[in-house]
Amino acid sequence: MTTTAVQMPKAVGERQPMIGPKGRHSAETLLDEGNQQLAGNNFPAAVANYRRALDLNPRLVEAAYNCGVALHKQGRLESAVDYYKQAIRLRPDLAEAYFNLAHALSDLNYTAEAEAAYRAVLRLQPRNAAAAYNLGLLYKYKGQYGEAVTAFTAALDIRPDYAEAHNNIGVIWRDQNHLEQARVCFEKALAAKPEMVEALFNLGVVRYKQGDFANAQEHFKRALTCNPQYAPARWFYHLALPMYYEREADIRLYRDRFRRHLKQLVNEIRLDTPQAKRHALEGIATFTNFYLQYQGLDDRDLQQEYGALATRVMAANFPQWAVPRPMPAVGSGGRIRLGYLSSCMHGHTIGVFLLGWIEKLDRGRFELFCYHVGDRTDALTESIRAASDHFFHFPGQVLPAAGRIDADRLHILVHTDIGMNPVTLQLAALRLAPVQCKGWGHPVTTGLPTIDYYLSSDLMEPAQAEQHYTEKLVRLPNLALNYSPPALPSAPKTRMQLGIPEHAVVYLSTQSLFKYLPQHDDIYPRIAAEVPDSLFVFLAHGERQVTDLFAKRLAAAFASRNLAPRCIFLPRLNHADFLSMNMAADVLLDTLEWSGGKTSLEAIACDLPVVTLPGCFMRGRHTYAFLTRMGLTQTIAADKAAYMRLAARLGADPLFRAEIKEFIRSRKHLLFNDTRVNEALEAFYIQACRPALCATPPTTGVGVPAP
Repeated sequence: MTTTAVQMPKAVGERQPMIGPKGRHSAETLLDEGNQQLAGNNFPAAVANYRRALDLNPRLVEAAYNCGVALHKQGRLESAVDYYKQAIRLRPDLAEAYFNLAHALSDLNYTAEAEAAYRAVLRLQPRNAAAAYNLGLLYKYKGQYGEAVTAFTAALDIRPDYAEAHNNIGVIWRDQNHLEQARVCFEKALAAKPEMVEALFNLGVVRYKQGDFANAQEHFKRALTCNPQYAPARWFYHLALPMYYEREADIRLYRDRFRRHLKQLVNEIRLDTPQAKRHALEGIATFTNFYLQYQGLDDRDLQQEYGALATRVMAANFPQWAVPRPMPAVGSGGRIRLGYLSSCMHGHTIGVFLLGWIEKLDRGRFELFCYHVGDRTDALTESIRAASDHFFHFPGQVLPAAGRIDADRLHILVHTDIGMNPVTLQLAALRLAPVQCKGWGHPVTTGLPTIDYYLSSDLMEPAQAEQHYTEKLVRLPNLALNYSPPALPSAPKTRMQLGIPEHAVVYLSTQSLFKYLPQHDDIYPRIAAEVPDSLFVFLAHGERQVTDLFAKRLAAAFASRNLAPRCIFLPRLNHADFLSMNMAADVLLDTLEWSGGKTSLEAIACDLPVVTLPGCFMRGRHTYAFLTRMGLTQTIAADKAAYMRLAARLGADPLFRAEIKEFIRSRKHLLFNDTRVNEALEAFYIQACRPALCATPPTTGVGVPAP
């Protein structure tokens, strides 16, 4: 979850105009009258008098600067910039003009010029804490987080009680999952300003991410006590769901609470004033109902209700992007303009799968635009950039991304991970292309009326799956993936090196801990009762508190059957060590209700037998599809009891295990490098753009055959 807890300060309002002494000449008189009108908020009259004064005396620096202030207060930023620059030319040491100039330029998104102007302020006034702080905000907006922390720290060196600087450093640490460092920053902010709603809210988010739902809710309530209109706290208080449940009954309890509070929020949201629109946008910009999908239930109706709310809020704030878009004609080159938007264009499962879609794209038929709205970049980012005709990076930036997509006049826009974070949801709730699709990066319906198609896997979808989606379901062939197998380590680490006992029967379960539902904890002790030397290996959560909560729940499940826990939690591993772990294990236990995706594919690449129980929804059927594609039905369970029997047999019967490993070794090639999905995707895109293609006059360029 990403939130900008402190907005760019309206520094114009913090400064007083430079008022010169009243003189006998008419230029000075006009300046004096302009200053009085500026003080009385009569900005148009003030601007008129300042301009007349400058006509009479072009070197009157006070008139140039104050005219910039008056224009800035009216929101006429380009004109304000001109007058600030005029004042600086007349008086190069006027730090106030540089400060306001920087603020106006940053609002205009001229970030390089704004940075230079803030640095000019700091050269003239090295102890200007506000300039250092604003420079930090600018770097934070650009995604240059190291530079942002340096600038905020400089502001704190000048003003140790600068609560906003503490808070913003905390936001950076929090969003990079350095939660304890973030907690310290927010507590310092609250020590300086005890009722700072942003810090109270942000501390609540830290507690939420640490798995302490009750403590988080208390902080959200405290923030709302200080400011009942503070939208981020309001949305989190009403709609946040735990990442972890003690009992199955808690799922229904919190789900019912979510449903009631969502209806309450929908009824309370007003969009009839600029302030009301802004507050609602701040809520959408902070929250996503990510954890709703991990309850193992049908989310279509709730997703649709939340999607309608998100679309209504975004349409009220950005009406230019809330209307149907006509299909542009295909240009003389005959290529369809296809865009992909993602916050995961880096070494993330979604980024890896996306690369398989775009690397084989027919560039004679398609012009490819990629929009990365996440913070992280790495080697995979560069691979996606290299595969694109046009690549843009807007880290966490909704408006620049939307403006760029609008200007590119796409035929089709595909969102890969709607709902993973607020930025992707906000952009998906706009109409930025005539055809908008969702890839299965986050495998659940978006509920958004702005998304037309859901691109899914034919093997993963159950019968009548269409009823699970508000979008029109498109069943791509096989796994809907063109994924290359991972390169296995030539010298994999041993069990001893990984911290796994040498002689145990090792069952891996390598999903994020919030995927494990309490009603299925009994799987592990029941298998353990049948396989006495069994050991269950999980991956720890990034936050120790979350791991401890899950470990405690598992211990209770073992104790209920008079067994000591046989579970260990390995730390997060690099990719080579993760593959080594799969090569060293005996069995992979797929999670119920939300199946493994890339993790299961990598286990199969290591010839590791996998037990799965397909769920009711696509998100619980990934591994089922992989095994079905290979023709390996022996480890697909029909029910939970069969799942446990299969798992126990694989652990207790080395010959059966070896037979399954050999079957995987001979058939796993069927899961990888499947170009049929690329062909089907291109055929679908061409069909979706048929009106544009039909409207295009024949050319001697590349032809586009019918799908």
